[in-house]
Amino acid sequence: MTAAAAVLVDARARFAEAPRPTVGDRVLALRERLACFPVRNDCKSFAGTPLYRLGMSFFPADLGLYDPGRDRVSTVVLGSDWGNESSFFEYLAREKHHTNATVYGAERMLQEAGFSLGDCFYTNAWPVMRAGSSKEQNHHPMRDDIAFTNAYRWYLREVIQALDIKLVISLGNPSAWFVSPFFGSDWSLGRLRSPRHVRIRHLDIEPLRRRDGVVFVNATHPSHLEVNRRKRNLKGFGNETELLVCARQLAGIPDAPGWG
Repeated sequence: MTAAAAVLVDARARFAEAPRPTVGDRVLALRERLACFPVRNDCKSFAGTPLYRLGMSFFPADLGLYDPGRDRVSTVVLGSDWGNESSFFEYLAREKHHTNATVYGAERMLQEAGFSLGDCFYTNAWPVMRAGSSKEQNHHPMRDDIAFTNAYRWYLREVIQALDIKLVISLGNPSAWFVSPFFGSDWSLGRLRSPRHVRIRHLDIEPLRRRDGVVFVNATHPSHLEVNRRKRNLKGFGNETELLVCARQLAGIPDAPGWG
């Protein structure tokens, strides 16, 4: 064996022994990447802030993962934005975890449709917090800032690539509007100029698969799951659970163990 060949064999052996990064490692790197993205005066970045560690919460407050030690996840569960700065630091000061309505509803929605919770990454379309003690819910001007919004659409593309995502589930009206440019005119929701005007009746029904194989589907917001589901006309899909099962199977994601 030549000296060059010996060096190559040694390098391959050391590479094989090196631990592969977990999905938690990759999500931490994505959190650090937020420092490279814009922040408006009425928002605050999560870059450089501590992680909430008492229980599951949506990224970037938490890792947005039930099992950070696993190799990969298949599904992005996409909310809108996290809340405000005051509530985040109140979260950090807690001594006991309390599951909020969005996380609880999302868990139920996903389990009913045969998803493994550990196979999902829970994140937000606009992964920032609202500044100070400003109103946490309903429309925020950042959503109408097209340059700001497009920057985080690009960030979502980075997330999909870094985690090798197969399926994106948007939760509620604003996040459905946020992902609509991924399909251009194929989703009618993209013709609305602002998420402020989106209603449940506007949510596109048919799951769509992009050329890269990633499937997108719109779900109603899980914080008021039954109320929102009753407002939606799903035509040939029966109900929203059946719609999510269809999207999961289209993306090639197997049933959760024991489901069905």
